[in-house]
Amino acid sequence: MPKQEGQKTKLLALLHIFEQKTDENHLLNVPQLVELLEAHLQAGDATPGQLASSAASLAAQVERLERYVTAMSGLQKLEDRTVRPAAQPFDAVAGAVDDIGRSLCAPNRAFALSVSAQCNAERPELAVDRSLVEEVAENLVGNAARFAAAHVEARMDVRDGFLVLTVEDDGPGFSPAALEQGCAPFFSESPSKDHFGLGLNIAALLCDKHGGSLTLGNRAEGGARTTARFALNFPAVDDQ
Repeated sequence: MPKQEGQKTKLLALLHIFEQKTDENHLLNVPQLVELLEAHLQAGDATPGQLASSAASLAAQVERLERYVTAMSGLQKLEDRTVRPAAQPFDAVAGAVDDIGRSLCAPNRAFALSVSAQCNAERPELAVDRSLVEEVAENLVGNAARFAAAHVEARMDVRDGFLVLTVEDDGPGFSPAALEQGCAPFFSESPSKDHFGLGLNIAALLCDKHGGSLTLGNRAEGGARTTARFALNFPAVDDQ
């Protein structure tokens, strides 16, 4: 009995945390599971095994809710983010993208970065917010690595006043629904406890803040393609 009472105490504490976080953030209603568990606790007819299982389930939900709140907080910060372009050597930006790609794709996916012939010859200086470009690269490569069969490729170019970063993979490609809604917040065709469907949405928001855009497409030979554009004539911020 002492063990069962301890499980009840733990479960009641989890119920309190879950309800508190839900009420504070107005994210979702208390699920029916909570109501059923409260009824069982009051009736005293839950077995130790049921209590232990329910406690583990609620703990997982609390953890997921905390990650959700963190993600929402991050979105709010994006809205307030200021773009600060500065002159960057082409090789420095390309090197950062290459490092990001190799890090996110290792060890199960191969990554390769290429640059256009013009950029390879001229190595133009890029007036961009480098941290923003790198964050977009992380989201695009990370998304590609999740779905790639074996390879992820990125390409950098400068066209019509924009830095253009294209990321492709050899996975199943975007579905018609994803092509239409993939940049919408919380859209995901393969939801999981670790992914809320925010990666492409965040990338799109950052591209827009940098005077550019993010477009989704599919390769003719199969696989997904994402193309991020960053305006190179984006006005600098006067901090004074």
